[in-house]
Amino acid sequence: MRNESSGPARFSGPELKKVGVIITDRHSVHLRCGACEQEWSPNLLTGGKLAPGYWKCPNGCNSEGSKA
Repeated sequence: MRNESSGPARFSGPELKKVGVIITDRHSVHLRCGACEQEWSPNLLTGGKLAPGYWKCPNGCNSEGSKA
């Protein structure tokens, strides 16, 4: 079983909802925090892969030690 600090298993609405994040644009990878409504576009790694922690709110709402 995945714990909250390891993040979502996949880039999907239901998985991101578990960490308090909403996909606002799937194609250009724009996300929004469900707590503070901050929007961001995470950096992509070589090959278009999402970086570790891409789902973490820039304001820290859903980072380790926080409740999403």
